Amino acid sequence: MRRIGFLGPLSLVFLIACGGSPVSNPPLTHSGSATDTTGSTALSLPPVPPSTAIFFRSIQDATDSWSDCSDCSGGASTSSYSTTPFLATPSLSGSSRRFSIEGPAWASALWIHKLGAQNSASHFLLDLYVYFDAASAASVWSAEYDVWQSVGGHKMMMGTQCVFATNEWDVWDSANNRWVSTSAPCPRFSPAAWHHIQWYAERISPTQYRFNALFVDDLLLPINIVFEAEPTDWSDDVGIQWQLDQNANGDPIHQWVDKVTLTLW
Repeated sequence: MRRIGFLGPLSLVFLIACGGSPVSNPPLTHSGSATDTTGSTALSLPPVPPSTAIFFRSIQDATDSWSDCSDCSGGASTSSYSTTPFLATPSLSGSSRRFSIEGPAWASALWIHKLGAQNSASHFLLDLYVYFDAASAASVWSAEYDVWQSVGGHKMMMGTQCVFATNEWDVWDSANNRWVSTSAPCPRFSPAAWHHIQWYAERISPTQYRFNALFVDDLLLPINIVFEAEPTDWSDDVGIQWQLDQNANGDPIHQWVDKVTLTLW
């Protein structure tokens, strides 16, 4: 999914990949507090999942169940894109994954990891770290971090993107096939540094989902936007996606991700 420049229609396509396996572990714990964007109010960090939660940990290290495409991603098509796992540098865990794209102006690429049906899940906490080298941090147009669930003939594409070029976080309106700008800013990330992203969303009814909050480097950015699901013929499933969008110059982009965890309950 992407927005092509500032003007014009949205061109959007989704792809799904193959399966994966969950693991059940003790719940994550959080301590301390975060502040809102004004720095004036103490607020809670993301919720602590219950003991019954299912954790997909170290997703960046998965060796199967990946799919990718460029011509499906809404931008200019390129064959020069790739993903490379098990990188020791840069890394926090000792094993990061790199997504790379080189192409013409406005080229984009999408990488998908499919996790299997989790129909009882209605809470989604995506937790990951991202890293851009200096050239990529300066030139990337936007980067996308998505979770989706298809269940009972309804699809909830909980898509999110940081549009670095326009300093905004967008969320995806699944029923109306469009990006919706939030009030949350997204300035360019400092280069050669790891940045912590946490998205918390909920399926609040069989046909509705809500983006609750975003945390970037433990700074709370309240979202609280509800969208309708869209009808689908997809089989019941859950997936996670990344997308990179190049700028008008087609400057190459390299993004590393590490410590990727999706928690469901």
